[in-house]
Parts: sequence; C-alpha cells; structure tokens
Amino acid sequence: MWYLTGASYRMDRGSNLNPNVLPGGPRFHVADATQAQECRNGGLTGTSIHANFYEFNPYCKGVAMDAMITAAWAHEGFGSNGSNGHESVGRYAAGQLAYDPYAAMEPIVATQELWVREGARQQALDRGRDLSNYSANHVNGISGNWSGTLWAYNPSDGSFYAIAPNPFGI
Repeated sequence: MWYLTGASYRMDRGSNLNPNVLPGGPRFHVADATQAQECRNGGLTGTSIHANFYEFNPYCKGVAMDAMITAAWAHEGFGSNGSNGHESVGRYAAGQLAYDPYAAMEPIVATQELWVREGARQQALDRGRDLSNYSANHVNGISGNWSGTLWAYNPSDGSFYAIAPNPFGI
C-alpha cells in the first residue's frame, strides 16, 4: 500500500490594477459643457478638455486619486488595517483546516504509487482553487480601505458618470 508521509506547499499570488485607472490611461474628450467647466475650474486647460480616469476624478470632481490608488493596492494586499485585503484574507484561510492540502491528502491510500500522487495532486489543486475563491470573495471582509465616489467615461455621450460610491468594494 502507498500513502503520503508528508507534503509541503507555498502560496504564489499576484495582483494588479487596471492600467486605465492609472495616470497613463487613455484620455477622452469631455463633451459635457458643465463637466468641461468643472475641469477648467479644477486646473485643466484648453478650449477642448481631454481627461482620463486618473485626471478627471481629481481635477473635475475633487477625488483624491493617489489615496484611492493606495487604498486599491491595500485592498489587493493586507488591507488598510492589516486584515481587510485579499492577501491577508487568503493567508488567514490558508491556516484553516478546510483549506489545508495536507489534511485533505493524509487519508489517501492506494495500491499504486501513481494513484497516490494523482490523488494528492488533485487535492492540492482543489484546496488551491477553494482558497483562491475564498480570498477573492469580498463577503469575507475585503472592504473598508477607501470610501468615495468615482467617475467613469461614457463613450455614448462623451460625459463622465458617477459610479456607485466605492463601486469596487475597495
């Protein structure tokens, strides 16, 4: 009979932000006259106002974008309080029995080594998937890193529109 005597694993996770929310994102013509004036009042110049997401929000609506982006990175990492980000929630879950690959592998016994290896591989994949799903779910405490309203471009009419306060659960 074949069985496992030990197992090890490591978490290898990564995150990124949508490049369109960063300073180099695409710029759009602000066709709405009221919004264009708000942008001029905020410091953008020109007879034809062009702004991207990163520019429109602070210049035209007073949103502190650097603070929002810092909060978005915190949201992806350990969070603003050390426990309300995807990484911190993932690490917490990794310490729970339900996500422990070794606990799932330990009962595997088979007459062929290959069957034990395949069973262990599948349990590791299953626990990894479950852990990833748990840490991706905002219901598990991933919020509270930022609050405010953001504005996004509407190509159908050339205006920016308010997206719900804190639309991404940041």
